[in-house]
Amino acid sequence: MEENKVEEKKIFPEATVDGITVKPWKFGVLFQISHFLADILDKMEAKNINFGMDEIGFVPYITIAKIFTIASDSILKIVAITLSMSEEEISDFDIEKGMEITTIIYMQNSKVIKDSISKIFVKKME
Repeated sequence: MEENKVEEKKIFPEATVDGITVKPWKFGVLFQISHFLADILDKMEAKNINFGMDEIGFVPYITIAKIFTIASDSILKIVAITLSMSEEEISDFDIEKGMEITTIIYMQNSKVIKDSISKIFVKKME
């Protein structure tokens, strides 16, 4: 049992930024944020914004700026839900802190979601 907890912490690491703990989403959070994620993806698709990484593995600054420009309300709501804080508290973050936390949330959760979906499809095909 304890071994599973250690492995879980490796896969789903918590991070702390300026005293704020950023934890990976639990399954139930997906239901709370799904319509905000859909909104972001729909807006990206409508504006033909690709979230591809550059040759060294980073999302170009201009792409991030475009996403924040078209979907700032949904991003704010996702960050607030993830941190269990109010939108007003999130809005008061300085830009560096807000960007760092938003990046951590993306990094913590995107790979896990992609890997989980891939595993489901692989199992179905076996």
